[in-house]
Amino acid sequence: MTLFEYLAAATTLIYSFAVARLTAGLPYSIVKGRRYWVHLVMIGGLFFSIALLFWNFWSHHDDDWTFPRFLLSLAPAIITQFSAATLIPSSSDAVESWEEFYYSIRKRYFSAWIGLGLVLAFNATVLLDIPLIHPTWGPPLLLIAWGAVGLSSSNPRVHAGLAVSVVSAALLFGFLVFAAPGSLAN
Repeated sequence: MTLFEYLAAATTLIYSFAVARLTAGLPYSIVKGRRYWVHLVMIGGLFFSIALLFWNFWSHHDDDWTFPRFLLSLAPAIITQFSAATLIPSSSDAVESWEEFYYSIRKRYFSAWIGLGLVLAFNATVLLDIPLIHPTWGPPLLLIAWGAVGLSSSNPRVHAGLAVSVVSAALLFGFLVFAAPGSLAN
């Protein structure tokens, strides 16, 4: 087993916890009369983000690993797990209205988006030596912008717009920018 494979196992575990949390809460969040489509889109977006972030972890396969580099590479997975735990509470069956719940956790959830965008931007620069002018800066900058909008507004129309734009951008970046594993390293 290489050092990369060993360290990737830790990242895989954290992403697995996030997927497990989302999957466990999904049956409760789709109950008719309680569901909120924006919340469901955010859950779907987080599933897709986990897949993209895991897929992109290959970018680090040639890194010269140190403990600080390892911690930096774990940060996106940890923030993603935090986001999953924020979107899906441990007592999902007790949520009466996912719409009310969504707006009650909105600030925490979108703060995590800003944090993830900053970490991804920092890691792209520090760990992957990606220049400041590069197409892969799109996702971190969008996360920061969307996080700021979601954090500052509780308007349902704004959040509906965020949900639609998140899905559109995730698909665009997912199939264009991240088409090959580790495409950020290229």
